[in-house]
Amino acid sequence: MSQKRIRTLMSLAMVVVGATLLLGWVPEASARRTGFGVGAIFRDNFDFGMQARWNRRGGDRFTVVPQIGYFFDESVMDANFDLHFGLKGGEEEGINLYLLGGLNWVTDFDFGEVGANLGGGLDKDLSDTLNGFAELKYVVGDADGLALNLGVHF
Repeated sequence: MSQKRIRTLMSLAMVVVGATLLLGWVPEASARRTGFGVGAIFRDNFDFGMQARWNRRGGDRFTVVPQIGYFFDESVMDANFDLHFGLKGGEEEGINLYLLGGLNWVTDFDFGEVGANLGGGLDKDLSDTLNGFAELKYVVGDADGLALNLGVHF
């Protein structure tokens, strides 16, 4: 891919993530499973990293999740824009199972790679204002790899 195309894709990804983060600040009636989150990322080809994310409900079963992460050992940043589709069941126990799909962009600040995310996960109510999450996804594209995300939403 040419450098110009990479810069264009990078700019587009940043605009989409920025717009979604701004939309996330708009109050909504149901705060459950919506909010800022932090966590750890374990990815087979980049080692360990940290992430920040924003969950924004888009109806009863859909959640938009922009996420940005940094892998310490490799000095690599990744950005994801995922859509979660909630599955039925588990609501009584405070558990939400979901499938996810989305876009992934990885850069070492010299070169960027684009991919698609496919996977699933769960959130669990830990208190009235705190949810834990765990998700497993596979990135298909230039930077193929399996990723495990663990963390909490506030």
